Amino acid sequence: MVWLGDAAGRRTFFNRQWLEFTGRPESQQAGHGWLKGLSVDDQHRYLEKLRSAAQGRQLLRTEYRLKRSDGQSRLVLEEAQPRLDQKGRMTGFIGVCVDVDDLQGIAEARNETAGLRSVAGRLEQAREEERSRLARELHDELGQVLTSTKLDLMWLCDRVRQPGARPSVSLVNKLQSLAGLVELAIAAVQRITTDLKPAVLDHLGLEAALEWEATKFHARTGIRCRVESRLEDFELDQARATALFRIAQESLTNVARHAHAGAVRLSLRKLKDRIVLDVHDNGRGITERESRNRRSAGLLGMRERAHLLAGEFWIVGTPGRGTRVTVSIPARRSAG
Repeated sequence: MVWLGDAAGRRTFFNRQWLEFTGRPESQQAGHGWLKGLSVDDQHRYLEKLRSAAQGRQLLRTEYRLKRSDGQSRLVLEEAQPRLDQKGRMTGFIGVCVDVDDLQGIAEARNETAGLRSVAGRLEQAREEERSRLARELHDELGQVLTSTKLDLMWLCDRVRQPGARPSVSLVNKLQSLAGLVELAIAAVQRITTDLKPAVLDHLGLEAALEWEATKFHARTGIRCRVESRLEDFELDQARATALFRIAQESLTNVARHAHAGAVRLSLRKLKDRIVLDVHDNGRGITERESRNRRSAGLLGMRERAHLLAGEFWIVGTPGRGTRVTVSIPARRSAG
């Protein structure tokens, strides 16, 4: 069961499995409505844990009893990961729940590593699907409405400028101001859509997407960013390309926020049957304690993305000489 929500416990999305489990429509569970399926004690305990995780931008692991559609209260194990924007600001959580009263859920829970990998896999898939859905809706609906509005405003501007028309100067200025505001809104929609799901990744592949991300990163931060790619015309499948791109994005975000670096290099290459991504900056260098911080949502997310593809992840810092993030994954899916 998958959900999306904010840091205060208000939820905005439930997948089909959640709705079928609870037996209540999404309209009744939106916001804080979903809490009606919990006991009062569980409600207070859950919200306290959620607020604590939000303050520390930490992964939340908890359990509670959730009322099922047949009226039974079932023990649910939940893992919720913080959602951060490109500037590292907290925007909410995305959670995955498992009914551990179910025999299959208990069997999975006994194998902790496999269970967490399974949960993390569903979590990452849900996040990418949600990004794609939001990007499509912003582009197809809001983008079209704003474009139509801009065209109508420009038409009005042309009409009031025609010979014989006698509009006031304030009216003309207002129309031009509105057209300018709509233009800014269109640009914002395009930027948000691109951040959610870059079209260049889907249409031109990982190498072009990394070049585009490096250019955008340099323009935003002033930090020099160079991309070196030697894939030898090898084409990655969508899952691997997306995972490596997200890891590169998160690595650059960490460079901008923590490294105090002046330059960073991204290297992508194929070594035998593996694809290796290397991100190396010339900043202060991450400490061993920081690299082992299991509460860091960014590092945790990168590790999980690599492990879900049977890959390996390393992060090493050298004081005064920078930090290196290296990811190595199989070039193709295993036959099994």
